[in-house]
Amino acid sequence: MANQAEMGILPATSDCSLSNTSATFQPTSVVDFTPPPTADSNRESRKSFHASLADETPEGQEGESGGEKADAMTRTTSYSSVDSDSSDRYLLQGDGDGGEKKRTKMRKFGSIVLYTVYFAVCLAIGAGILISQIIGSPLYWYSKPAYYSWMARTKQHFGVLATTITQWWAPTTVRITGEPDIRKEMRRTSDGGLETKFPERLVVIANHQIYSDWLYLWWLAYTSKLHGHIFIILKQSLQYVPLFGLGMRFYGFIFLARKWATDRARLTHRLSRLSDSCKRDDPMWLLLFPEGTNLSREGRATSRRYSSKMGIPDLTHVLHPRATGVRFCLERLASKTISTTDIATGQVTAEHIKGVDYLYDCTIHYTLPDDISPAEGPIEYKQDVLTIGSIYTQNRPPKYVNMYWRRFAVDDIPYSDEEKFKDWLTVRWREKDALLEYFETHGTWPEDEVVLGWKGQSEMVSKKVVGLGAEATPPPSPPAVKRVMEMPGQGPPVIETEVKLRYWWHAFDVFTVLATIAVFGKLMVKLWGGLAGWVGLGTVAGVQAVEFALR
Repeated sequence: MANQAEMGILPATSDCSLSNTSATFQPTSVVDFTPPPTADSNRESRKSFHASLADETPEGQEGESGGEKADAMTRTTSYSSVDSDSSDRYLLQGDGDGGEKKRTKMRKFGSIVLYTVYFAVCLAIGAGILISQIIGSPLYWYSKPAYYSWMARTKQHFGVLATTITQWWAPTTVRITGEPDIRKEMRRTSDGGLETKFPERLVVIANHQIYSDWLYLWWLAYTSKLHGHIFIILKQSLQYVPLFGLGMRFYGFIFLARKWATDRARLTHRLSRLSDSCKRDDPMWLLLFPEGTNLSREGRATSRRYSSKMGIPDLTHVLHPRATGVRFCLERLASKTISTTDIATGQVTAEHIKGVDYLYDCTIHYTLPDDISPAEGPIEYKQDVLTIGSIYTQNRPPKYVNMYWRRFAVDDIPYSDEEKFKDWLTVRWREKDALLEYFETHGTWPEDEVVLGWKGQSEMVSKKVVGLGAEATPPPSPPAVKRVMEMPGQGPPVIETEVKLRYWWHAFDVFTVLATIAVFGKLMVKLWGGLAGWVGLGTVAGVQAVEFALR
């Protein structure tokens, strides 16, 4: 299959390209042209519920019809009489604009109360998770494996909590695809959810678009049942966020000052622990954003200055990556085979040290919600619109979260050579920039769009419209229906799903935290009562002994 330079995605001078095994596309079965149900239906129904809370247009209000303006001052509400034979009706007279204003205020008040309760519950559960971490912290000095298992459990609780909050209050459709090898590890469940079978030990890198990138990637770990074993590299200032900062430190997240002289020792210490967990066959996902910050006006300016300094073209949709931290992580976490020679016998023995075998790369793109008004002007940086506050308090989540996944064998990455690895990562980021440019232009990723049409009146044909170097002309309209087809042995090109729990009862998992705290509190009360009793008996005995001695 032709490379990206041939199709115009990357410059012809690029020394690396996206490559996939060529395969002839064949539909697996005859497809009904009725569009399939999507995750949008569930998302829109929940969104309409939230919108109704703040809707200022009163229900039942009449408009102008037949040249006469309807009377909106009076409304009639019918109530059935207790006596079924009676035709009496009770009339409820409206009170004009004053009544409408009161109802609008009541709706707004109800919305405020609902959100207040929602945040209070979330805060209580979050505080409960932190308390459960503090309760389990003494295990570190008793049994480190038990301590890490306890913290992994609390991390699972937070992953479920974040997924539940997103599902209920910020419903988001996710469109996920990737290279053929990746697609084999993903499937859409019968209820519209996502199930992935990614390896248990990974280094995951991604472009950083908005502040909530990590929440969607944490949910993806949940789909692989690894949400209790994810570790994230973050900037140092986040560890001082009240409540969350301490919780993230218990989770084993790594905080960096983005100064290598300061970060090297800290990163070495933390990665040695992760390496030990790999040797014990413990699952481990390490997530990092090589750009160091999200795409913003300040980040773009820094990236532009770097490009000018190095004399290289600037990127458009991503920032220039920092290679030092990624290379250091691969050096410390990669699987290795160490050979040792016995001096006395000369016998050579090889020891395989378990570690990370694959690096997974996620290119993430966000489609803005429909209610972004043109009056707000062009959106240059999506982090200006898709903030944590707007997503979770204003019901303005992204319309779509679009993910494109690739994987690279660690043995094929030149991480042992600093300059070669820097070039390797730069090429990967230029490919990522090209993928995002393609998506902005076509509204889809390469290789995942199929157009079905009719040849004559009876023969159905299918053509790949896009691909790496592949060009085709869509069938003439009408009709031309865009559908996702399955490529034999590779899985569906695009899975449309939503951020949701795998099973509804997982939502109750977070309440085990509160149950743990209640049990612990009860034990502490009993222990305190027992100690107080012993202290009381000791005091009485001491007083009696003193009185006896003074006789």
